[in-house]
Amino acid sequence: MPYRLGMDIFSSINHYLAKLFFPPACVSCKTEGSFLCEACIGKISLMKNMRRENPLKDGLIQAIYTPCDYHSNRPLQKALHGLKYNYYKDVSTSLAEILQKSFRVNPPPPGTHLVPIPLHKRREAFRGFNQAELLAEHLSWLTKYPISNVLKREINTASQATLNKEQRQENMKNAFEINLENAPPKNTPIMLVDDVCTTLSTFKSAAQTLQKHGYRIILCTALAQA
Repeated sequence: MPYRLGMDIFSSINHYLAKLFFPPACVSCKTEGSFLCEACIGKISLMKNMRRENPLKDGLIQAIYTPCDYHSNRPLQKALHGLKYNYYKDVSTSLAEILQKSFRVNPPPPGTHLVPIPLHKRREAFRGFNQAELLAEHLSWLTKYPISNVLKREINTASQATLNKEQRQENMKNAFEINLENAPPKNTPIMLVDDVCTTLSTFKSAAQTLQKHGYRIILCTALAQA
C-alpha cells in the first residue's frame, strides 16, 4: 500500500506540473485546449469489423474488440505516443471514448469485468501510471463494467515494440500471475484491456494465466490493431 500510494502521489505531482508549465495542446495538430482535439478525433477512422471471433483459432480468447487500425490513423498514433512516452494522461479520456465504440456494435456479456494488462511495478513507477489501467478506468466509467486487477506482472519483460513475432511470444511466456486479492468469481466474463495489439502475444499469455485459474470466458479489447 505505501508503495502504491507513493506512485500515485508522484504521478499526481508530475501531472500537475506538466499542466502548469505546458498547457494542453492537441498532440496531432497542436491546437490549444486539449491533448486530442475534436477535429483530430473526427479524423480517426474506425474499422468495419471491430470485433473478431476466436482470433487465436484455438478458443482461448472468444473475441477481440479493436475499433481502429494503427497504421492508417496518424492522429491516433500521436495520441498513443503522447500518452505512453510524453505522459499526457488526459488524452486517455478521449481514447477510451473511441474504445467504447466497438462495444456498441456487439456488447460484451453482462457482468463482464475489465482487466487492464498490468505493467511490472518498476516500469509503472518509472512512467508514473499504467496506460492500460487508465483506459480501463475511463472505459469502466463509460460502460459501467467494473474493473478487476486480477493480474499482476512478476517478470519485467522487454518492450514488445522492439521484438519480432517469435521474440514477442517468448518474451511474454509466464509473464503474469493471478492477484488473488482482486480475483472475481470464476464464472465472471473477463475483458482484457490494452492500448495496442500486434501479434496477440500479450493477450495470449494473460488469457492462459486466467484459464489456468478457472476463467473460461475471456475477451480482449485494444484501441488499435498494428
